[in-house]
Amino acid sequence: MLSPTVSANELFLVVASKSSTNETKLHHIQQLKSHVKKDLVDISLVAKYVEALAIAVDIPDLGILTVSFSVLSHLVKRVSMQDKSGNVLKGQSFLILPIIINRLGDSKASTRSSARKALEAYWFSAPKQVEEAVAEIALNHRNPSISLESILWLDHIVMNVNQHFKLDSFLPALAQTLASSTSPASPDVVDSIKSLFSNYYNLRQNRLYKFDLAKKLENHEVPLKLINEIMKDITGIDEGFIRAGEVRADITETEVETGMDPKLQSIINNAKYAVDSSIPPLEVRNSGMLQDIMNDVISIFNGRETEFNWTPREKQIIKLRSILRGNTPIEFKDDLLQYLKEASDAINKAVSTLRTTLSSHGCHFVKECAIVLQADFDPLVECFLPTLIKLCSATKLIASTNANHAITAIFASCSYNYRLLQRVLSCAHEKNVQPRTYSGVWVQILLLRFHSNQSFLSVHTTAAAGVEVTSKIIQKLLGDPNPAVRQVAKDTFWCFWSKFQNDAENLLTKLEPNIVKNLERSRPQAGAGIARLSSAPKKPRSSIKESIIQRNKELKSKQREAAINSRPSTKAVSRSATPTESLNIKAKSTNQVIEDLPNITRKEQPLKSTIQPEKPKAIEEPAHTEVAFDKQADPILKFLSSNQTGLIEEGVNLLKYAILGNEDLSTEINGLLRKISIRDPYLLGPLFLSGDNLFRRSYQFFSPEDFLRICCILIEPSTDQKIESIISLISADQIYDSVTRLLSYTISTSNILDDDELTIQIIRFKSSIIKMAVSFLLVSLDRIPISDSNFLKLCTNLLELVSLLKSTEVYPVFSSLMVKLHTINPILYTSELELVDESTKEEVELLVGIDRNSAKTLNNMNNLGSLFDLTQVNHRGNIDKFSPVKLNSDFTMIMPIMKNNNEFTYIPKAEPLRPVSNDTESTNEHQFKPEKVIETSVELSSDHSIEIVDDFAQVTLTSELEQRDPVQKFIEKMDPLKSISNKNKQISIFEDAKGSPQKVRDYNYSKQNWFNFQLAKTSVESLPESTEDIPIESFKDICTTIRSDAVNGRDFIGALNYLQNLDSCDLEFHKFFEKDGKSLLESSLWSFFKNDKVLTQSNILSGIILLKQLLINRYVLDLQTLWDTLLLLNKIPNMSGELVHATDETFEEMISGLYGSHELFACVLHSLNSSSNEYCQRLLLFIMGSLSKLLKTSISISDAQIELVDQGLFKLMNNDAVEVRRSVIMIYSILLKTSRNSRNQAQVDDKNGAMQRVLLRLSLPQQKLVEFYSHE
Repeated sequence: MLSPTVSANELFLVVASKSSTNETKLHHIQQLKSHVKKDLVDISLVAKYVEALAIAVDIPDLGILTVSFSVLSHLVKRVSMQDKSGNVLKGQSFLILPIIINRLGDSKASTRSSARKALEAYWFSAPKQVEEAVAEIALNHRNPSISLESILWLDHIVMNVNQHFKLDSFLPALAQTLASSTSPASPDVVDSIKSLFSNYYNLRQNRLYKFDLAKKLENHEVPLKLINEIMKDITGIDEGFIRAGEVRADITETEVETGMDPKLQSIINNAKYAVDSSIPPLEVRNSGMLQDIMNDVISIFNGRETEFNWTPREKQIIKLRSILRGNTPIEFKDDLLQYLKEASDAINKAVSTLRTTLSSHGCHFVKECAIVLQADFDPLVECFLPTLIKLCSATKLIASTNANHAITAIFASCSYNYRLLQRVLSCAHEKNVQPRTYSGVWVQILLLRFHSNQSFLSVHTTAAAGVEVTSKIIQKLLGDPNPAVRQVAKDTFWCFWSKFQNDAENLLTKLEPNIVKNLERSRPQAGAGIARLSSAPKKPRSSIKESIIQRNKELKSKQREAAINSRPSTKAVSRSATPTESLNIKAKSTNQVIEDLPNITRKEQPLKSTIQPEKPKAIEEPAHTEVAFDKQADPILKFLSSNQTGLIEEGVNLLKYAILGNEDLSTEINGLLRKISIRDPYLLGPLFLSGDNLFRRSYQFFSPEDFLRICCILIEPSTDQKIESIISLISADQIYDSVTRLLSYTISTSNILDDDELTIQIIRFKSSIIKMAVSFLLVSLDRIPISDSNFLKLCTNLLELVSLLKSTEVYPVFSSLMVKLHTINPILYTSELELVDESTKEEVELLVGIDRNSAKTLNNMNNLGSLFDLTQVNHRGNIDKFSPVKLNSDFTMIMPIMKNNNEFTYIPKAEPLRPVSNDTESTNEHQFKPEKVIETSVELSSDHSIEIVDDFAQVTLTSELEQRDPVQKFIEKMDPLKSISNKNKQISIFEDAKGSPQKVRDYNYSKQNWFNFQLAKTSVESLPESTEDIPIESFKDICTTIRSDAVNGRDFIGALNYLQNLDSCDLEFHKFFEKDGKSLLESSLWSFFKNDKVLTQSNILSGIILLKQLLINRYVLDLQTLWDTLLLLNKIPNMSGELVHATDETFEEMISGLYGSHELFACVLHSLNSSSNEYCQRLLLFIMGSLSKLLKTSISISDAQIELVDQGLFKLMNNDAVEVRRSVIMIYSILLKTSRNSRNQAQVDDKNGAMQRVLLRLSLPQQKLVEFYSHE
């Protein structure tokens, strides 16, 4: 069923009209985009849509151009699905296809991708038209990028869409491109055509097709060298075949080792595991010549790559490839390896460059090094492997393929190393599909080469055996969403099956049933055994109860036998054996065991502890019968791998006693415990909360990050004993790295890669993790050192938490932690603080006690050396009044002694300073000789509180206020450093019975906002007179004028002058203003705002300035009247943006502590619930913006308040204005966030709360939006 359509005629008229604004055009195009993406389109209107979009894509506006092409791409896909005949797209191909093809050369990768997908969708509906357009327009385009993208698109169609696609109609254009490939992009085009021909003709078994290709290329005068290279890449032609007129040439490629596994040989042949014979060898006479060549390579790669140096770099890499073919690998192998290591950075630059040919030569060089040097290349693998793996993710298919071939050669030539397998494991988790696809092939090579290698099988030298890591890789790849990756993973699984059948069967039990079925269908003929495994009837299982009863009987009999027969021969042996024996008895007698328990008794199993106690060397262990560990029959593994909570709990209990009994446990337990810790960490309580001994032993099964994550969730509150245990178990770097990672997860879940369950857990236990991490860091920083790198990472994450924790119960502990970090390393701490936003910086500076102006001055002291390089003077008897200050100069400056050595609290001695005479240094050229002595003495205040001040803001000045010049007053008002001195000023706390959002804040006159800007402009345009000695009657006259019709800007300035200079007024005026003046001015302002005759734009702004100044001076105005006035101002039609800012800033000042939060909440909610259709959009946005600001200042919210807000908001959810709907979503998200904090603090489940009921009323997309914005 069609939904309401977008008017095609209206869209065309708007887009084609020259009078329509770009905003209007963009709005109509976005409406069409929303319609096309969500609904079926009217086929009859498609032609008109296309005409409008064809005009829109040529409009020189980036936003319109991008959206128009996006709409066109979506429209093509939509029509191709609706119109099965394809007639609509066939008829519009003359308009659409040139636009799509031109976008193939766009600079943005996303646009090129959209163009390729749209072209593919178009091809399904109109294949003939698309093929003609590609052949005639794309392949012959003047832009080489478009030709290159069209070739890659053809290759994609051939390989992934239709293998029966015919390339015949494109051969003339492709051959012509090869014959005239002289443009700068021609190497890329040529390589792409080679790849296309290779992929296309390798799918055709008839050799006549290949010979026909060679003939057509010769007819179009393609260079013979290119033809030979193309024919060589096509495997259907015999390498020994000689065409007429050619001479047979010897092949000098390195042969693959004899006796190689056929499967392995097939894999490496596909990766072109050979040394190219087209490059001639270069003989090196001596080691000095080799060194000179390597020095040339290193020098040419210094600096950045440019248009002028990339070609010489390519020649140097080709020279290195020639050296590999000469005598150097045999005669100067050691020198070659040393020089290659020194030149590794240069070679990596060549590999990772954007120049395709240079990158190709670099990859081929690394590949040939591995082939030629074989195991001798082992020390250099880590020099090149990270760069090659990174290149595998490149968008260029050629670069990605070359990197894969090089890595394949490394795996096929070099020795086994556990780091190689770890690299493959990380590639299997990459976001890009190419590394995940290649990783399956690399695993096959390692399996085929090293399946019997002791290093691959051993678990003693590494964290896990190669078999286990391989199993993890295959399991990850089999569940990959990309079909190409899954196909490679299937081949990898069967290779794994052929070498380790038992482990492959164990892996099958962990896979989903549909994956197992797909594996069965894809099995090779040699692997038919899996069908019997999955379909064989299972043995009937006995009940758990019967197994437990039988097992307990056996345990009791074994205990009696052990008491009689296993007495030690010496007391020492008895003492060492007793604890283990008692633990075994406890484990055997208290735990249940599932069915089919092994017949091997506990007595027969060797007791191997992961954490073995130290034993005297003189005492020999009693002999035990060695029995192989049976993973399949281990009840702990079966319990822990279950999905039932009861069985998992039983498995954890079994594991608990097995750990205490030092039993031999499978390494698979590690992975199972991690899954349990993510799914339900409380199930691991017996391991973490049963005593310090078990707590320490349990660490062996977890990584440091997982161990700390579980501790943060389970251990609350944290105790010093637990923290000491954690510190003793984990190294310092691992502790700080793990804690930093956990904090980064809580800040943004996007830092968690490919683990949805862990993301959900972090969101659920966010507050617990932060609380434990902060407490832990506060203690650990006193006990273990922290490196500079970890310190910077930790500070970065903690600074991002400032705004999140500011109003929570954790903030006091968090504040102590921030102070401690600053104490540990103030320099690094301050440098990291400079990178955060201004509000966070101010909060932390206030919290820690950093004086920004002082810090800047100290930082700049090194640059002031020339100012203080003074001539040495004689101080004689004044030595007690001066102190040397050493600077970075050749002199020592003599300065007066200062209190507390603080430049902002400088207080001279009571005795005035006198000019110092210099009798002994009369010959000095730069001697200071004043002509006139200036008296500098001042009377000091008797207030001795100045002796104990810590900051300039607290210094009490007792001298009388001097008459100041108006310009000087303005300069002081706008002084950017004034905020520094006012930052620590004592502030007044207003009592609020109902509670206010926060304590009263001191206003910042240096902040960049509308009010301060207007204040500065007013001061500059019309400086007020001084308020000293002005009679009270003058103030009354100003108030009377403001309420009259004759009010003007001068009256507002006069009133503002009084408000800003109350401190300099006499005592009589102070008393008058506090008693009658404030109320007189307030009533005058209310009368002014109700007088429509005088409400001009400038007068309104002047009135708002007075209102805000009264609020800044902390005079409480009538709340309801003030709120009604702001609403009235927002109802003014066509109100300017300046007026919007003015009213918004006035409300922000209202919530700074003057009024109770409940009173403000009641006013705003009353207006919101009373909203009707008469409310304009601006008024609605102001009310909702005010509500949003008010909610952000709230620490918690009740269910009743949530319901009141919902009553007014829900009816606006479907408002016509987008901004209104967006504001509604944002307020709901703030409600959800505040509600979540309230529930976490009260530790109450929110399943039946008011917020949950509100969310259920919303649609699913609306719920997702609210949930998304609630985490910002």
